[in-house]
Amino acid sequence: GRGEFEEVVDFIPRDALNAVIRAIHGSDPESLRAATLSQLSPRVFWSILKETTNSPNCIETALSELLPDLDWGFLGSRKKTLSEKAKENLRQEQIESGIEEPGLDKAAEAVQAVEQAMEQLDSYDQTQRRNRAAHAALERQGSELDWNLITPADTDEQELMDCTEGDVQMVQKLIFLGIHNWRELANIKNAKKLATQLKILDASIVETWIDRAQAESLEEIIVVLCDNCVEAVEALREEARTGTPKDLANWRNMPDVLFESSPSLKKIEREITVKTISTWCIRSHALLEQYEWLNWYATPVD
Repeated sequence: GRGEFEEVVDFIPRDALNAVIRAIHGSDPESLRAATLSQLSPRVFWSILKETTNSPNCIETALSELLPDLDWGFLGSRKKTLSEKAKENLRQEQIESGIEEPGLDKAAEAVQAVEQAMEQLDSYDQTQRRNRAAHAALERQGSELDWNLITPADTDEQELMDCTEGDVQMVQKLIFLGIHNWRELANIKNAKKLATQLKILDASIVETWIDRAQAESLEEIIVVLCDNCVEAVEALREEARTGTPKDLANWRNMPDVLFESSPSLKKIEREITVKTISTWCIRSHALLEQYEWLNWYATPVD
């Protein structure tokens, strides 16, 4: 009968949620309409709304926000349905054209895609719990909490020349102000204040210098963070699109998945394990809290 009820669901992590949405979109996009999806998988439905801050209670806008690379144009129009006669004609045309008639309709395929994803998610949840336990043990040891990123203080005029487009006078002024290299320049938080100290009217010039310093420093930092293993950095960037501290921090609850996503790690002469990846992810997360500007850089996804 009628009445109020409360539905309890487990929310899906964003990366896994995106995989589920792509699976449904690939098999039957129409199943992603609000009315259908809410019945197909309440967990997916509510997870989508939870993960999007700018699209409350609007599943169509939320989907576009989550995966803008997919085609969502069909959500703006009414669902087109074929009459029984039209469906039969289409079936006959497929048979005559040698196209196999699907054994399952698209809605069933979408359900199957969701169920498979949920099974993977259960495994993911178990792994996540194991990783949290491992992290706790690691923190008790204190080894990784003691790790710090050291910013060099050595004077490197060439680095500053590269950032300032060869302005010798400004390089000397930066050094006088205690900014000796691009790593120190990258950590400057107030470009306007530095511009005033340098007597530069246009603060955007200094902002450009800082941007260049951060781009150069980023390459150094990710290598240092990964224990100076350049081969591992390249493998993570090329195979898992994980080439910045922000990228690595996003994997801290599932380092095993990142490890498997970068098969070349197993071929490196130096031994790289899931624990190694977990350590790098923990370090990355700590760095993001320490250096705000590191949160602005992520590896582009082709």
